[in-house]
Amino acid sequence: MAYVLGVADGHMSLQAAAPDMVKFFCLPAGVSAGRIVEVTVGYLTAHPADLHYAAADEVALALHDAFAC
Repeated sequence: MAYVLGVADGHMSLQAAAPDMVKFFCLPAGVSAGRIVEVTVGYLTAHPADLHYAAADEVALALHDAFAC
């Protein structure tokens, strides 16, 4: 859980520090930590062939899939 939330927080911090950067995902206001983890686990379960890729990339893809800007 902590790793997934760290990836999400890191991306959101980058967005705040560099507002001109392309946003890969946009978390809705009030989204819970549990929902972020649930979305990520669901994505990873649906894409088992991708589990050998970098974990941070897979978390970001999961969040992009669920919370595209």
